[in-house]
Amino acid sequence: MSYQFYLALHFLGIILFFASFGGMAVSALLPQKNEKLKKQLAMTHGLGLLIMLIAGFGLLVKTGYGFPGWVIVKIIIWVIFGASVVILKRSSLNNIAWNLMLLLGFAAVYLAVFKPF
Repeated sequence: MSYQFYLALHFLGIILFFASFGGMAVSALLPQKNEKLKKQLAMTHGLGLLIMLIAGFGLLVKTGYGFPGWVIVKIIIWVIFGASVVILKRSSLNNIAWNLMLLLGFAAVYLAVFKPF
């Protein structure tokens, strides 16, 4: 598969993750709880993370970068993204989690574009 295919797949995973994270953040604030919606958002969250991971490693193979420091930091950010579901279950941390995920998302983009180390 081509570099462009893996890149498009990686973007799909990112879109799925942030769409589901936003949905979970909003649903955590709603007074009524919709279990079917929460389950669908959690599945989309996991699918987005899986697609990001597979496509990210595919991009690494295609480019031949190996494991420089910026890749390791992006893997740590990915793990925090995975833990974001747990953070959102505490409604008192909802605002903090929202801002943290946006900052980490920006950090991941910065690392991918500039590859500082």
